[in-house]
Amino acid sequence: MTLLAMSFFASCEEALESLTKRRIEITAYSMLLLMLTVFWDMKVMLLTEVLPRVKSSNYCATLTKLCPDIRDKRRATNQHIRLLHDNARLMFSRPVSEKLQGYSWKVLEHPPYSSNLVPSDFHLFGPMKKSLGGKKFDSDDKLKWDVRRGIFSQLTEFYETGIFKLIHCWDKCLNMYGSYAEK
Repeated sequence: MTLLAMSFFASCEEALESLTKRRIEITAYSMLLLMLTVFWDMKVMLLTEVLPRVKSSNYCATLTKLCPDIRDKRRATNQHIRLLHDNARLMFSRPVSEKLQGYSWKVLEHPPYSSNLVPSDFHLFGPMKKSLGGKKFDSDDKLKWDVRRGIFSQLTEFYETGIFKLIHCWDKCLNMYGSYAEK
C-alpha cells in the first residue's frame, strides 16, 4: 500500500486585503494561514489534519494518529506501508525521522523541488486551490470545513487516478534521468 502525505498551506488573499484596508492589525491574518496535511492511498482519504503551525512535533502527533486510521480503514500492517511525502525540511527533521523508523514504513525518495512527482500537489491540491479561489472565510473553522468537504466528497476513482498519474510521472522522470518537469 502506498500512502501519500502532503502539506498544503491555505490562505485567503482577499481576507488579507480586507484586513489591511480596515486597518486591523496584520497579526489577525495569521489566523487564516493553516497547514493541511493529508494522508491518502488508492482507495480512500485516511487522515486530514489542519494545523496552525509547521512544527515537527505537530507532524509527529499526526503520524501517531495515522496508525490507527490505516489499521481501521485499510486493514494494513506497518510492514506494507510506503510513504511518499513532500521534501519540506520538516519531513526530514530528527523527531520525524525517528518516529518513522519506529513504524517500519518505507519512505519513498524523490528529487527536491519536485512537486510534479507528489500526487497531492499535482492531483489533489490543484483542484482544491481552484475551488477555494475567490472565497472569503470569516474564520479558520469555515476554511477547514470547506477544505474537508472538498476532500471527502471525492470518489474512489479520484484517488486511483492520482496514484496512476504518479506512476506515469515517475516513469517519465526515470526515463529522463531525473531531469523532468511537467508543464
